Amino acid sequence: MREFGRRLIIVDIPRKKLEQIARGPITFSPERPYRLFTGGLLLDQLLKRDNPEDGHHGEAWYAATIEAADVRGGIPDKNAVPQGLGKIIVDDRTVLFRDLVDQFPDTLLGEPVAREFGATVPIIAKFIDTAVRHVVQVHPTKAFANKHFNFPSGADEAWLMLTLRDNLPEPAHVYLGFKDGMTRESWEPILFRGNSEELLGCLNKIPVSARETYYVPAGVPHALGPGLFIVEIHEPADFIFRAEKQWLGMGLSEQQRHLGLGFDTLVEAFEYTCLTAQEAKNTLRYQPKKFLRDSGKEVSMYFPGRPEKAFGILTIKVCKSSTLALGSQFSVGLVIRGESKLRWNGGETQVTPGKGIFFPAALDGVECIPDGRLEIVMCFLEGDFFENQ
Repeated sequence: MREFGRRLIIVDIPRKKLEQIARGPITFSPERPYRLFTGGLLLDQLLKRDNPEDGHHGEAWYAATIEAADVRGGIPDKNAVPQGLGKIIVDDRTVLFRDLVDQFPDTLLGEPVAREFGATVPIIAKFIDTAVRHVVQVHPTKAFANKHFNFPSGADEAWLMLTLRDNLPEPAHVYLGFKDGMTRESWEPILFRGNSEELLGCLNKIPVSARETYYVPAGVPHALGPGLFIVEIHEPADFIFRAEKQWLGMGLSEQQRHLGLGFDTLVEAFEYTCLTAQEAKNTLRYQPKKFLRDSGKEVSMYFPGRPEKAFGILTIKVCKSSTLALGSQFSVGLVIRGESKLRWNGGETQVTPGKGIFFPAALDGVECIPDGRLEIVMCFLEGDFFENQ
């Protein structure tokens, strides 16, 4: 069993009550950690916040059991208040979701997943809303994270493009992967200099459209462009190596760039697989596969899940009362449109846009009773989750 970090003990709450909570859908409000980039206007609008605006809280995390990195140094700060961790309210008390998972890992994650990952949800599901281009960055592979941080997970990720902002100065785009011909020897001095124009010139600039999905393997350099509102799913790690020395007028320290490992080690974090822009799009882009399951429910597969990839993404659109078949694996749902009542053997709850829902492995199914048209993005591990719908 692998251990991902510190754990706390839940006290003064009866175990029977906690177990009852662990057996039904658990709803989450967004956790919005401070980030260096600006964004969040469309996220505020989804959440129906007063005076929506862009700022430094352009991400929303749900049901996370690992914390967001401290943007000052790029790794979690043990002395800082943890950001990003999922929280639930029990008897007017705030309980960290990771502590509930620690007590009921088999119920929440399923015995095989708990045996593989310990008491850690092995995915992080989040919204990201960008007003500006992200810094050129890369996330470590599992082997690199194990070697240099003694951490058990890398960070493969995938992006589902939801909405593109209007009136962008140029077509919506991402930077993804090295252009054909790049080598470690040619990249190393460019990385050390950290010049934005030079770095971006080494990457494929790919135009994107709403409802496309892109796969970003750990070790592949990338940057989201401005004006994108997406769902991102990734493995449970938040190590961010930043390639740029000056980014949008902001100076980045060496610590923020290489996380204390030095540039000689940072250059090893990159995977030097090179593709043309068209090859990158053909290889890393996934188009949805739509299936009408019945007259009240439409399911679209956006990303396949294990064993092909580390996780999967699908959407479920519901226009009348329907059963969501959950099988025996957990999933994390993000509501992107509509409101609904969820009812199961043991209770019911109401969900609204911007809410997150953790569906435990012990829950076989839930009745969805929408008020109008509901759409949920479902993030999961095993590919057969799609077949159950």
